[in-house]
Parts: sequence; C-alpha cells; structure tokens
Amino acid sequence: MPDFFTRAHAASILDSMGAGLILLGLALQAPNYLVAIKLMFTFFFLMITGLAAVHALAQTVNVAGINPRLANIVKRLGKNTDSIHRKEADNQSHGNTPQS
Repeated sequence: MPDFFTRAHAASILDSMGAGLILLGLALQAPNYLVAIKLMFTFFFLMITGLAAVHALAQTVNVAGINPRLANIVKRLGKNTDSIHRKEADNQSHGNTPQS
C-alpha cells in the first residue's frame, strides 16, 4: 500500500466491519433482548471510538507534514488544467474558437 492514509483507511474498514459482523452474529444468538441491546451499545461505542482514533491519527500525520499520495497527483493535475484553461482563454480573446 502506498502511504499511511491508505493503510489507515483499510485498517479502519476492517476493524469496523469485523467488529460489527461479530457483534451482529452474537446479537442474533442472544438469549434475550437485553443482551442484544447491550451488544448494540457496544457496537456503537466501538464505531465512535474507532473512527475517532483513526481520525486523530490521520490528523496528526497530516499536521506533521506528510501529505496523502493523491494530493501530489491533484496538484500536478491542477497545474495542467490551469495551462489548458489559459490556452482556451487566449484562443477566445483572439477570436478563435476552441476545437473539440
């Protein structure tokens, strides 16, 4: 995997889905509704804390100056699209129509 953000995303998805499916299976086999409700509260607690932990890690890495790999690609694409828009503006100012 290319960078920290990709690995953190994959880990958070697996953590959320794994815990969710295990707790769902336990809730389906629960002897009464009170146990199922406790399992649902446990699921919501794990979702909130897990997502908050991954967000905190990603924010810390971002503040440290490590950018996602895609950010560099978007910056390069932005420069390329700016030059394309400038060429179109020049063509329109000279009376030329852009060709498709």
